[in-house]
Amino acid sequence: MTEFPLAPPAHEQRWLAVARDLAAEFARTAADRDATTELPRENLVALHAAGLDAALLPAALGGQDLSYRAYGEIVRTLSAACPATACIWVMYIGAGVGLAQLSAPEMARFYADELIAGRRFANALSEPTGGNRFLFPSQAAEPVEGGFRFSGPSGSPRAAKSPTTSWSTCSSTVNRPSSACRATTPSR
Repeated sequence: MTEFPLAPPAHEQRWLAVARDLAAEFARTAADRDATTELPRENLVALHAAGLDAALLPAALGGQDLSYRAYGEIVRTLSAACPATACIWVMYIGAGVGLAQLSAPEMARFYADELIAGRRFANALSEPTGGNRFLFPSQAAEPVEGGFRFSGPSGSPRAAKSPTTSWSTCSSTVNRPSSACRATTPSR
């Protein structure tokens, strides 16, 4: 039998083993968490402590350059064990790693360091047809001394109020040429 051609590379298999071990633990409390709607905070802490948060970052930012093939398998494994953990982790990692990968070097380093330190990034996007206007913001960011003042409806109010979130992404218009508005604001 030949190996599946899209399987994660051999050097990433240890991360899949970490995910399987954690998933076995997460599965033990998943039904109770679903019944009580309790956030799986301990699971998120365990994923971070195991190094999975940082593993997805580029090596230049302190990560392991984990492939999307491995990421997909990790998410599949976590989802089968505890869907709530997988869903929340995907949103946090998507926002944190995305900001680190797509930002200017100084901000990329900042976001990577925050993720490595265990800080969480809220990300509550959905399709525009579902009423979410993230890609068409109606919130304005007005320059003020020391940063920006935001006004108008937010596209992700629930994520911004999450007790497990350190940073919340927002989509705003900035009425200033070549502005350098940070994509996140602290939710602490």
